[in-house]
Amino acid sequence: MAHIIQTTDKHRREILINKLIAFKIYKREDQHLYHMSLQELENKYQLFLTESHPHDGLGSLRIKWRKK
Repeated sequence: MAHIIQTTDKHRREILINKLIAFKIYKREDQHLYHMSLQELENKYQLFLTESHPHDGLGSLRIKWRKK
């Protein structure tokens, strides 16, 4: 059972690292992602999600209203 939990944690770490790298986040201060614990990676990812704007990189979406 411990092997299953360990494998799941390892897989979760890999997923979080890949997601953070996709958003061009490679380090936290001077610590590389691969040296961070699972909890630290989850916190970093949640912080990124709360700080990023859904339209970040796309510019502002604008609605053009027409007068009839």
